[in-house]
Amino acid sequence: MGKFLLLWFFLFMCGCGGGGDSNGSSTPSAPASPPNSIPIAKVGADQVVPDLVAVFLDGTDSTDADGDALTYLWEITNKPATSQTSINSITAAEPFFVPDVPGIYTLTLRVNDGLVYSSPVTINVQAVHDINFDRSYLLKGRWSLNYTIVSTFSDQFTIDNFDATPVSGMYPVHGKNQYNNDIVGGYSPLLSKWTFLDTGASSDFYYSFYTDGTNILPGSCFYVIYHPEEEMSPCFSLSGNKQPLSVASKLLSPVSMQKQELEFASLYSNESDLRDSPAYVEYQQIKSLQIR
Repeated sequence: MGKFLLLWFFLFMCGCGGGGDSNGSSTPSAPASPPNSIPIAKVGADQVVPDLVAVFLDGTDSTDADGDALTYLWEITNKPATSQTSINSITAAEPFFVPDVPGIYTLTLRVNDGLVYSSPVTINVQAVHDINFDRSYLLKGRWSLNYTIVSTFSDQFTIDNFDATPVSGMYPVHGKNQYNNDIVGGYSPLLSKWTFLDTGASSDFYYSFYTDGTNILPGSCFYVIYHPEEEMSPCFSLSGNKQPLSVASKLLSPVSMQKQELEFASLYSNESDLRDSPAYVEYQQIKSLQIR
């Protein structure tokens, strides 16, 4: 009996010391891995486009808080009943599809960080079959617009937003100038002309032009309308061209801006009152597009 108790006591003492080092401390455990963050898919704003024109999608603004590389999964989740279109590559970051009939197309994107998918996000694309809307859509891009007062100046507009419903007889477009201020424009079926309007506190800049979709054609004009008198300058010959939206815009230098303002101020003392002219009527028409 005594031997049995001694053996039991020996085993008990060995068990109590198990896993310890010579100082009696325990081995530290490895730190736990941080939880994985769910990625976030982003697809941009809804679009209005002509039918039968390729629509490029963009999921590259999608993010993952852990910095993991993302893969993409696109799907057309709604389209007109007679449409046979499909996305050219459902796993590309920037795929495209062609809306083959007029109507609403809903596209869904999910992104995966290697572990989990994001919540789905959608973009609606409205395809329109209207030759006049097609002509307004020619303005999509980044425009350089050149005119000479005394010196030659260049304004730069980015056009990327379109309305399919005409307003005051115009098919409206919207965008930004090189200072990120809002501008409005459009196509007039009645006049068979395109226009831009850049409004300001002391004057408005009005661009009335013809285009083949890439270049400003002869017979195009730039005007200045002065406030508060609403007096309109004569036509200054307008030229220019369009480049893709991927081309970065350039700001006017402060020196160029000051020179431009001085020349406008000099011109102001010699302005013509053209408020009864067709150009002023056009200007009033496009100004109404600012109220969307």
